[in-house]
Amino acid sequence: MTTTPTTEKPNQPAATEKAPPPEMPIGFGSGGLNLTSLPETHRFAQYIAQSAFCPKGMRAADVVVAIQFGAELGLGPVQAVQNIAVINGRPTLWGDALLALCRKSPLFEETGFAETFTGKEFDDSFRATTRVCRKGGAPTEYSYSVADAKRAGLWGRTSKQGEPMPWSTNPKRMLRYRARAFALRDAFPDVLKGLYSREEMLDAALHAVDLGDESDEDRTATVGAKVKKQVDALKNHAPAEAAEPAPVPEPDPALDQPMEPPFDPAPPRADIVERLSMLTESVRKKLLEDAGILNEATMGGVKNAVDKLTTVEDLTDLKMACAQAAAKAKTKKKDSVTA
Repeated sequence: MTTTPTTEKPNQPAATEKAPPPEMPIGFGSGGLNLTSLPETHRFAQYIAQSAFCPKGMRAADVVVAIQFGAELGLGPVQAVQNIAVINGRPTLWGDALLALCRKSPLFEETGFAETFTGKEFDDSFRATTRVCRKGGAPTEYSYSVADAKRAGLWGRTSKQGEPMPWSTNPKRMLRYRARAFALRDAFPDVLKGLYSREEMLDAALHAVDLGDESDEDRTATVGAKVKKQVDALKNHAPAEAAEPAPVPEPDPALDQPMEPPFDPAPPRADIVERLSMLTESVRKKLLEDAGILNEATMGGVKNAVDKLTTVEDLTDLKMACAQAAAKAKTKKKDSVTA
C-alpha cells in the first residue's frame, strides 16, 4: 500500500487592512499657510470651524467655500472667513472690507477719496456722502440721508424682541456704510464682482421678513421650539375615535354599457323661443314697473324680435326692441301725465 506524501504549505501572514497614507504637512511661509490642494484646504477649514475665530453657524464646508471666494477677491483665508457673510444664500462683505478691497486695487485713486457729513445732525436733510475716483475716470459721488433711511424703513429699527439695532445705536456709521457701498459699487464693479455690503443685504432681509438680529442657527432653534410646543399640545388632547371606513360602492352595470353618441347642443328655433319666454315676461314686468303702461303697441317690436329669433346673435335685435319699447312706454306715460 502506497501513501501519497503531503506537502505542507508554509505559514502565510494574515491579511491586514491597508493603513491610510500619512497626511502631508501644509506648507507655511511668510504669508501664512500655503494651501495647494482641496484636502489641505478642507483640513484647515476643520481647524477654523472648531476654533473661536469661526463665525457662529459656519461649518467646515462653508469655510472652504468662503476661502475659495476670498481667493477670487484677493483675500487671505482668515480674512475671507472673517469678512464674508452669507445673507439669504448670497455672499456679502462687511462695509470696511469693501473699501479695503478697492483701496488694494491699482485702479483706486487715493487722493480722490473722501467721506463727509452735511446738514444738521439727524434732521431729515442730514446726509453722509462718499466720493471715490477711479484712475483715468471721473469722480463718483453718492449721498445717503436720514430721509432716505426713513423712506426705506431703516431709521431707528429695532429687533422683533425690541432690542436696538445698528440703525438705532450707530446711525451715522450706517449712513456712511450705505453711501460708501453705493459709490464703490458704481465706480469699481469689476473689483467687487457685484458684491453687496453685509449691512445692505441684512437690511433688505429684515425689511422683507422680520427676522430680528438672529443667526440662522438661532432661527432654526426658535422654529424647532415652536413645532415642539405644537406637538406637545396635540399630545395632551385625547385622540379622536377612528371613523368607520366608508362602504365601497358596488360597480354600476350601467357603466359597462357603451356610451351614447354625444348630444348636439344646438337647439332648434322653437326651443330657443321657448327658453326665452321667461325673458319676454320679465321684459313685460319691467316695462310695467317703469312706464305703468303695457299694451300691444309698445310690445309689438319685442314680439317681432322674439318671432325672428333663430340664433344667439339675434339677441342683439331683441335687446334693441326692448329698449325701444321701454322708450315708447315712457313717452306715452309722460304724454298722459301732461294731458
